[in-house]
Amino acid sequence: MRLLATTFFLVFFTVTACSQSYKLTTAITPSAFQPLGEGDSTLAMPWGSDDTYGSISLPGDTMAFFGAKYPLDLIGVSYTGYLVFQNENSAIFLDVFTSLLDSTNPLAKVKYKVMGEQAARSIVVDWQNVGMTSCPSDVVTNFQVVLSLKDGVFMMNYGPGNTVCDSAYGGGTGPFVGIFRTTPDFFTINKIFWLSGDPQSPKVTMTAIPMLQGTPISGLSYIFTPPSADVAEQDQLRSALRSTVVGQSLKIMFEASPDDRSLRVCDMLGKTVATLAVHSGSTEVSVSYLPKGAYIVKLGDDHLVIVR
Repeated sequence: MRLLATTFFLVFFTVTACSQSYKLTTAITPSAFQPLGEGDSTLAMPWGSDDTYGSISLPGDTMAFFGAKYPLDLIGVSYTGYLVFQNENSAIFLDVFTSLLDSTNPLAKVKYKVMGEQAARSIVVDWQNVGMTSCPSDVVTNFQVVLSLKDGVFMMNYGPGNTVCDSAYGGGTGPFVGIFRTTPDFFTINKIFWLSGDPQSPKVTMTAIPMLQGTPISGLSYIFTPPSADVAEQDQLRSALRSTVVGQSLKIMFEASPDDRSLRVCDMLGKTVATLAVHSGSTEVSVSYLPKGAYIVKLGDDHLVIVR
């Protein structure tokens, strides 16, 4: 896999305009960030203040970004806070907390975990106690990304941190967060879905790659839901889940069907936590018993991420 030599390549790109291609949900749920434990895999990579990579290999698996599939036989993982995916025609950069990160803290590590069966797996990549260049060794940040391969949904969760050093972002105001696609030579960006402004209520930009105006707080999550083109075999019911932020119940409306359907509620790792009966027309189901957090609601092959 061809990877870039430095994090701060962004200024050299030519950016072309593109249409919106993800739906963003922002949530604050204290339990969203669940750090991986000692029994989970730790990436072996050279630590320091330069941009270096480890890799995760899942031969035979793919994940869709911007409507195209990318093989997961070699996922590039940068300890400076982003992932790289490549196919023959393009490369995807998924920035979770891209900044001047280093390993000044002796507890710094990047861990990962793969869950589920092939083609329906979830991957968690977890940056733990990562330091920041030119800051004291006790200045650290924690963050992770959860990738749902079948649905194309990914979620960024932010954990405890104390990025209070003035030079934490190299004179900037926050990390780079978002996803973009480039040509194979990495010189032209042709798809962008990027976050800007206040980390707790970010705006989406599709023509630039700015920093966030601050540090994501612990418990903050960004959930990226792809359009229907990114998910194969969309359910023909064309279900319309009316809300992504729900309270005690969830309303569902879909076109008439000869058969009743079962709606599954899954956590972000793909585990089914509830199965609910739904019927043709309009259905309202209670979700009051679910713990606060983010879930994927599935009806056939259609899906939506909700936050309760």
